[in-house]
Amino acid sequence: MSRLDFVVEKFSLNGCVRYVLSGNMHSPPFSASLYEAYLFARGGGQRGSGRTIMQQLAYLFTWGNREGVDIDKLMLCGFGLNRVGVVSFGRWLKGLKDLRSGEPLSSDYIYQIFCSARKFAFWHVLRNMSGRKGNAAVLDTKDALEVLKIFWDVPFRVNGHDLEFSDFDMRCYSGIERHLYVDRNSSRENISPQCFRDYLIWRIAWEFGLRIGEILALRLQDLYLFGSDPYLRVVRLDERDLSEYDPRGVYSPKVKTLSRDLGFIDKDSNLPDALEDYVSRFRCWSEIGGSRNLESVSHNYLFVSHGVGCLPLSYSAVRKLALKVSDALGMDFRWHMVRHTFFNKWYSEIPEGDKAAYESLRYWGGWKSEKSLNIYTRRAIRDAAVKGLIGFNRRASM
Repeated sequence: MSRLDFVVEKFSLNGCVRYVLSGNMHSPPFSASLYEAYLFARGGGQRGSGRTIMQQLAYLFTWGNREGVDIDKLMLCGFGLNRVGVVSFGRWLKGLKDLRSGEPLSSDYIYQIFCSARKFAFWHVLRNMSGRKGNAAVLDTKDALEVLKIFWDVPFRVNGHDLEFSDFDMRCYSGIERHLYVDRNSSRENISPQCFRDYLIWRIAWEFGLRIGEILALRLQDLYLFGSDPYLRVVRLDERDLSEYDPRGVYSPKVKTLSRDLGFIDKDSNLPDALEDYVSRFRCWSEIGGSRNLESVSHNYLFVSHGVGCLPLSYSAVRKLALKVSDALGMDFRWHMVRHTFFNKWYSEIPEGDKAAYESLRYWGGWKSEKSLNIYTRRAIRDAAVKGLIGFNRRASM
């Protein structure tokens, strides 16, 4: 493979490091520069992955240049990329080789490039439509995004694996697990309370499929970690003691689903022991500027800020954690995607016609209506329908 037609160049602006795409025969694409400015503003100048994202976009612009597709014009006009273009771009990526090793690009890296290009296209569509007003504009924007999602939700084969972009696959899971993993068997001095907390939040989201608000609302009394069948209790706010104190006030997390008791699906999970370890050894310790202090904690919420007073963890903190994971791994990580992945996975394993299992899954999600479960399991329903149609066609042709 020849080198990319575009490269990332670094420059300084007002004392801050910035990045721009440039090519020997091309002026810097304005759409990429706009997006870089957005990323910089969103990160407050601290976003170290700006170069990584721009490098990944260099693949999109190189593909467009070689295929005669004006990516800059399409983005600036708010058109994005159609399905034919998305498929062509994916196939082109699949055929690339690493410049140094000569080996095909890894499926992980292709996935990262694809996700960055997808976010880039979505951002420009939204930017283009943001100036429109009225209900018609809202519907136009919604329709455009739905169409774009269909275009970009394209599974294709990479090194023998199907890539599914609406949920996490095992490559995504492995990357996040490695990034957040904390070895709790290390000495206490070598374990950051904040890092241990972040890892436990990720594990609860993955093993239980809880909303991030439900995780933030967990209290010490909601943990039943002893005995042969440990479980977590999710409790709606209107079913709690009215005198219960939450320092987050109006920003306190809301439990939107029904109250329920959820056992650990994996009986060999080390999460119960890890949670007990966090509560007994780390929860009441602040971590500020490299020093740790034992704090007097005035609330019963499980996850804390690990700042002065160890206040309950805020929504903004977990949103920042999601952004850090996205930046570190070059992927689009959102907490709600973990929940979608959980229910798609388990829905796909329900035997056809097993109403009891379906009801159990609905209970697990905390939904009153089965329609809510269907929203979360669209991919699994779609996959099952495709398999069913294939089976029907085979029977019909016999």
